[in-house]
Parts: sequence; structure tokens; C-alpha cells
Amino acid sequence: MTVKIAVRNVFRNRRRTAISLLVIGIGLTILSFVLGFVGEAILAAQRSLAMELGALQIGDPRVLDGAASGLEALISPADLDRALARVQALPGVAGVAAQVRFAGLIGDERGSTLLLARGIVPEDCLTDYACLVVAGRGLEGSEAREIVLGRRLAERLGVGPGDRVNVATGTVSGTLNAATVTVVGVVEYGEAQVEERLGLVPLGFAQRLLRTTGVERVLVWLDELDRAPAYAEQLAQTFSNDGLPLAVRTWDELTPFFASLQTF
Repeated sequence: MTVKIAVRNVFRNRRRTAISLLVIGIGLTILSFVLGFVGEAILAAQRSLAMELGALQIGDPRVLDGAASGLEALISPADLDRALARVQALPGVAGVAAQVRFAGLIGDERGSTLLLARGIVPEDCLTDYACLVVAGRGLEGSEAREIVLGRRLAERLGVGPGDRVNVATGTVSGTLNAATVTVVGVVEYGEAQVEERLGLVPLGFAQRLLRTTGVERVLVWLDELDRAPAYAEQLAQTFSNDGLPLAVRTWDELTPFFASLQTF
């Protein structure tokens, strides 16, 4: 009886029913659009983070978990060679790059500012940021005294390709070291906070400046990002069997905030 009354009311008030259905339809359309937009935003963030961090990172567990600075627990050349051999044997590896990161000061006689530098191996767009260069060129050679600056950092210093600047930092033993380098390029990173401090230098030069032969971490890019968890588990087991004191973390383990983004 109740159902019959409800149906009768629907057809009796056709105008009101039509308006209600229209409102519901518009609401569902808006909801679908918003959910699609959020989904695409999350996927874009995922791709961006995986490109920046690598699908996997390999290093001392204290470094990867933020319990120690990179210079306190570097990967030795022997351990690096063994780890790279294991990684490069995996199918679907798009790129591998060893890095060492350090903080210091950069400037000239007009003044200086904070530098957050990355010592990288100049190879290709995937691993050395060459595709982000908007002035000058990317790095060439692993030993050259040259630097590529974030656009905002270059603007703050008032320098560009061809100019020379001084870089100072602490070595692994805690002493101060400095060198004069040539600015060869400027990159547009897309994140203002990163651009304001970013400097890219050849890995070999960074190691000389820091007086070490080690690296901080190894970044691994994959053709298929979904393989990251399985490869992380496989490599961790392999390293354990080989007696390598190295841990493996996936890109999302290195960015806890991404989990909160997914639950938005």
C-alpha cells in the first residue's frame, strides 16, 4: 500500500519529480567529474614522485628511514658494484643511478646562500635531469668542476651558464672543503622550494669534494611501476643472501604523505 501511494505521488507531481531527477542527475555528474579529477591528480602525483625518487631506492637502512644522514652511512664501491649487478639483471629496469647528496654554501664575492646538492652520474634524461635544462646544457663527465643550478637559485645568485661560483661543504670526516665550479646549465624543476636550493654536480666531483669514494643511495626506475613491491622484496632477499648490508624501499614507502593523499 505504501509503495502504491509513493508511485501515485511521483506521477501526480510530475514537475516536482522532474526537477528532483534533474538535481540528482546533475549531482551525480558533478560527483563523477570530481572523482575523476581526484583520481587523475593522484595518478599524476604518483608518476611525479616515482620519477623524482625512482621506483626503488637502495641504501643503508638508516639513511632510507631517515635515522642517519647520507654521509654517515655510505655505500662502499665494492658493495655498490655487487648491488648494481643484481639490479641490472632484473627485467624491466628503465634506469639506475647512484647519487650522493650534501648541503653546503654556494656564492661569489657578492654573497652566498644555502645549497642542497646532488652528485649524479651524467647519462641520460631519466637519470641526470637533462630534459629539465632551460638554459645552457646538462652535466658532462663525472669529474668536471661544473654545476647545474635550479632556476630560482640561479636568479637569486644572479648567475647563468658560463659564470663561476664557489661551493663549500663539510667532508665525511667533518672538515671543511671548497671548490670553484662553472655554472653550465639551469633547470626548471617545477617546485619552487626545490629550485631555490638545487644544485647538480657530477658524482666524481662530489666525491672528491666530500673526500669519499662511496655513494649515498641508488635510484632504480622501472618500466612498470607496479613491479616495485615485488622487486623490492626480491632484491632485499638477494642482498641478505649475499651478505650486503643494504635495504630496499619503494617510492611510496619513502613518501608517507602519499598514503594520506590516496585516502582523500
